[in-house]
Amino acid sequence: VTLYVSSTPALEYLVTSTLWVVPALQGLGLKAADTVATGSSYLNFGQLLTTDRQTAYGFLNQDDQGRMYVWKQSASTINAGTTQIVEVTRYSKAGVLDTYKVTLTDVAASQVRGVGNDGSVYVAKPLSATATLPSQVSGWEILRYKPDGTLDTVLGTQGHLNLAAAVQVMGAPTTTGWLYVLEAVPYSVSGISNNGTDASSYLEVHRYSASTGAMDSGFKVNLGHSLYDYGSNLQVRRGVYGDDSIYVMQTSYYTPGSSNSSTFPGVLVQRYTPSGALDSQYSLRIPNTDLQHIRAVSGGGVWVETTVPDSQGGNQTALQQYGRDGTLNTNFGNGGTLVIPAGSQYLPVTAGWQIINAQGQVTLYGPEGHPVSAGTVPGLTFNAATKTFSIDTSDVAYSTLMAGQTKTIFTHYTVTDQNGTWDEGEVKITVTGDRIYEGASAKGTLNSAGLDQVFIRDTAGDDAVDVNMT
Repeated sequence: VTLYVSSTPALEYLVTSTLWVVPALQGLGLKAADTVATGSSYLNFGQLLTTDRQTAYGFLNQDDQGRMYVWKQSASTINAGTTQIVEVTRYSKAGVLDTYKVTLTDVAASQVRGVGNDGSVYVAKPLSATATLPSQVSGWEILRYKPDGTLDTVLGTQGHLNLAAAVQVMGAPTTTGWLYVLEAVPYSVSGISNNGTDASSYLEVHRYSASTGAMDSGFKVNLGHSLYDYGSNLQVRRGVYGDDSIYVMQTSYYTPGSSNSSTFPGVLVQRYTPSGALDSQYSLRIPNTDLQHIRAVSGGGVWVETTVPDSQGGNQTALQQYGRDGTLNTNFGNGGTLVIPAGSQYLPVTAGWQIINAQGQVTLYGPEGHPVSAGTVPGLTFNAATKTFSIDTSDVAYSTLMAGQTKTIFTHYTVTDQNGTWDEGEVKITVTGDRIYEGASAKGTLNSAGLDQVFIRDTAGDDAVDVNMT
């Protein structure tokens, strides 16, 4: 994903006198510009260039406070044989650049996996310096650098967590402090019968402490035969910010201990909970697509990039959403499709999508693909402790209402629960006289940190609020 914008620096956009910063990407599998002949297809960041094409930027992840981490590198050194230097900077939740900056020498942007809550930067390097393709990578070492740029020697052995069987290191530490790694496990040490097949190993997801590097012996996700053995097209991704689930995507599926496979024209997406248990209610078969077109995964479903015909007889980029039951969401965008305007780029964010046009203007769309307008509802507040909403009838917007008079409020809402499930829409509240109405979420547990607008669920999808009004 390469983005050219007219503003300088590249990460800032001026929208109605408000400074916006493009939010971070986390675990989205978007390819950087250097992925054609390298192992970068396993990276979890997007990339853009400044208008002079001299500097490349990329998005890493958010932390628990919503702060966003960005890497910066000279474009001329990417894929070059010279010593590479990468800088990691941080933006506040409001998009303001702060003083945090970590400069890493002899580290490529493609090796930076993300930043933890304490500002430590995690880097993954191939144990084999000659590896150029994912299938040639025989293990990874994970390094952690302190906010002052020095190597943290607590992780692993003297600062080096060497994982000889690692195939993929999945992003930054989760909100619970784990590093997730995809590893090839030999049958000879697994205790699982090979049943006479030629497979030498199968794949498992393990997790390691982000502070010490100690492996969690109680966590294991068995994914079947190794992609080395059968060439299975497989990716493992993390969910959106705050979602510690694991999402496994593949175009063919192999049963451990068997060479039998099932193929289909599309992508199979399965979800494992943070405890490693398979979510039996989440199994999506996305037809007529491939791994490179999966743009985001969450507890609410999968977002896929596609194309639609334009008025000139060409094709235009668009997004579609498939729900957790595998069906196309026809309420997404316009009739099931969100068309990306010509010349624009898009970025997935926690609460939906941002579309940036050629002039650098940003429009926020909710997870259902509908524009979100800015603004607040007069007198409306959210109580994070009780997870209820109230209207202050002393507000000037309502204080003049006489008995029997009404005022109707329309407001957009978005909600994310503990499983990363998104819900959004528009809610209508009618205030009669000087009465106070309160509502609470009909289901799920809200992540209430930083909420400043109404979050009320329309669980039935019938534009009626599913809460009791008293």
